Amino acid sequence: MEHDDIDDAEEELLFKAAVEALDNIKKRCDACKMVYEDLSQFADSDFYLEIRFPCGPETRFMPLVDGNDLIKFNAIPFEKYVCLSNYAAIASYEDGTIEAVISAPMTPPGPLSR
Repeated sequence: MEHDDIDDAEEELLFKAAVEALDNIKKRCDACKMVYEDLSQFADSDFYLEIRFPCGPETRFMPLVDGNDLIKFNAIPFEKYVCLSNYAAIASYEDGTIEAVISAPMTPPGPLSR
């Protein structure tokens, strides 16, 4: 078996896993009434799925743009998360957790900033 054959076989396995993940994500979204749009047929790559996460009275857009995104996203319990308005954060009320991006405030130049 040549190197190209192995690469082709791995690529085929990845593609099949991504197709399975795409189908599973769409079923899970339907079950929890999460809005999504499968734009794969219009994408430059094989896959493109847009998911709208609940975010207060609105939704927040999340693109899944390739097979790796789909496989990784399918592995998490995304149904139990919501986005928090005005923050780069998600919350799971079920688990009582918040995950957020935190950045330090800007400090003026001084002896401690050198």
